[in-house]
Amino acid sequence: MPRPASDVQTRILNTVDKQLRTASAATLTIDRIAAETGCAKGLVTYHFKNKASLVAAAAERLFRERDDRWESALSAATPDEAIHRSWALIVDDVSSGFWKAEAFLAATDNELTVQTVRKAAERFANLLSKSVRTLLHRMALKPSITDAELGYLLAAGTQGFGMQLLNGLSAEHVEGAYAALWLAILSLTKPVRT
Repeated sequence: MPRPASDVQTRILNTVDKQLRTASAATLTIDRIAAETGCAKGLVTYHFKNKASLVAAAAERLFRERDDRWESALSAATPDEAIHRSWALIVDDVSSGFWKAEAFLAATDNELTVQTVRKAAERFANLLSKSVRTLLHRMALKPSITDAELGYLLAAGTQGFGMQLLNGLSAEHVEGAYAALWLAILSLTKPVRT
């Protein structure tokens, strides 16, 4: 079982998270993290041996928090509410800077972060496949594609819609496309025979 993060580790990760969510992510350095956290550089490197492990730890936390939000949204009382809540997450993630952070992390050449992003993407697709299967089951439907395909379809759509919003496309138009994605998912189902 992992040990709980210390207050200093949490403060450091909060600072990195803040920088990842802003345009300053490209200039992220250990010195800058130490200065903004209000601690010595040695304390940052004590908890995170280098910038690569620091960014990877911040990425892991960022994506786990996203997973928790999505799991909660998709477990809403009704499928309609789940879809509306998940759309709200995509929109909120623009203003919170999540999509900026995701874009920065996805474009990094740091192998540790690349591995973290890949694992997080797979975990997110798995979470979505389970959540969507549960939603479909509540509507007496079952997918005609595999769970993995279903999860990757929704994960790719979610990322694409987030990037479209980040790049300034109208939320109204993107929301229509998100609704169309759900219609496409429904078209890939068949009734459960009882």
